[in-house]
Amino acid sequence: MDLDNEKKLFELNEKQKIERATFDLFLAKYNQEYNCDYEFDSHTDKPDFKMFSPLKKQIIGVETTVLFETDYDAKNLLGRGKAGQLMPVRSIGIVQQRLDTLINKKLNDINKFKDKNDLFLVIREHSRCNIFEHQEFNRIKHKLKYLKSIFIISAYKGLIKLDI
Repeated sequence: MDLDNEKKLFELNEKQKIERATFDLFLAKYNQEYNCDYEFDSHTDKPDFKMFSPLKKQIIGVETTVLFETDYDAKNLLGRGKAGQLMPVRSIGIVQQRLDTLINKKLNDINKFKDKNDLFLVIREHSRCNIFEHQEFNRIKHKLKYLKSIFIISAYKGLIKLDI
């Protein structure tokens, strides 16, 4: 990483740092899984990132987000969890609601993009409910049909490509 990119990374806010970490993790796993040579191209707003393949001469947009099971999980990831705080009760229903809200927000964002071609949605999952294996996810997949691909980064299963 050159000095300018390192300085830009340092200047990112907390949300942007999580998005960038999600993108970096996705990029490494995607290249390894699919034997590709994509690299960071740019940090934009619509979509969050662009990755470029020198070999294929192709740019793909990457919109990233994180699914937390609870606000407690988000705070812990950011190092702001309180010692001794009881972990909240976990429920597949709550995670489904969070996923619905997250997907609807991302779809609203994506609908504002000028170019929706060659766009990946990457969801970093911080949930122990395996929501993406649950049939409830099938209920909302139809909303995502115009995306090129959806990838889940799961702490338990690695990189998962969802069929749309």
